[in-house]
Order: sequence, then C-alpha cells, then structure tokens
Amino acid sequence: MPVASSHYQFQDSYFMVIHLFAYIVISVVVLVGCVCLMGWRKRRHYKRALIKSDLKNDFL
Repeated sequence: MPVASSHYQFQDSYFMVIHLFAYIVISVVVLVGCVCLMGWRKRRHYKRALIKSDLKNDFL
C-alpha cells in the first residue's frame, strides 16, 4: 500500500505544479493583454484628438 500512497502524493504535487504554472501563464497573458488594450485605446484617443486639432487648424 505505500506504493499507491506515494503515487498519489506524486500525482498531487505534479498537478499542483502544473496548475500553478498554468495560473501564472494565464495571469501574465491577461496582464499583457490589459496593458496592450489600454495602450491601444490611449493611442487611438490621441490620434483622434490630433486629427480634430488639425481639422480645427485647417478651418482657422
């Protein structure tokens, strides 16, 4: 019976490591995605503001 219990301990530790790695990878991907999205929105807003200011200057 000790072989089976050690096998289950190994299996539990293996799944613990895999889940920890998966959570870390998913967290990093989500954080990078949020940063990219915020940067893209900021850049898009900046471009729109720049275009509006250029249009105002053209009419003056």
